[in-house]
Amino acid sequence: MTRTGYMPWHKELPIQSKMKSCTITSDGTVKYLNATDRTKYEDGTDRDMTLNTMVEIPEFWYKCMRDDTTVYLNLYPADPHIPEAEHVEKFYISAYEASNVDNVLKSINNGSITPVVNINRTTMQSRARANNSSTTNWNMYTYRAHRILTVLYLVEYACTNS
Repeated sequence: MTRTGYMPWHKELPIQSKMKSCTITSDGTVKYLNATDRTKYEDGTDRDMTLNTMVEIPEFWYKCMRDDTTVYLNLYPADPHIPEAEHVEKFYISAYEASNVDNVLKSINNGSITPVVNINRTTMQSRARANNSSTTNWNMYTYRAHRILTVLYLVEYACTNS
């Protein structure tokens, strides 16, 4: 892959550099983790290891274009006001593979919990949404989330070897 466009952004990574680790309560309260010690919050207090550990993906826009032989992938930290640029609203994605805690899927890693396997899609979605049944904000890993993470990966590493 060849980098094009505004070269300082390839070094700064304005989207990826805003990604932050955090915990989220079932009601949606977000507390950011210390960047160098994930056992603590940003304010230095001990974090609650029973809460979902997530990564906040910031809002951004992207556009994929192609000509006869080349594909172009452009990221924008602000609305570029160009036709067909796709808007990605801020969202959260699990920092860990899902663990089953009392039939609720959790993104936690306390050293003794193992990821769930061999569960059908309906059960997985139901257990993810059990974090807060009054909203559909809690989901299993979706194709849309995967697509967005792939876009971010392609731009950051300028390769498809993942």
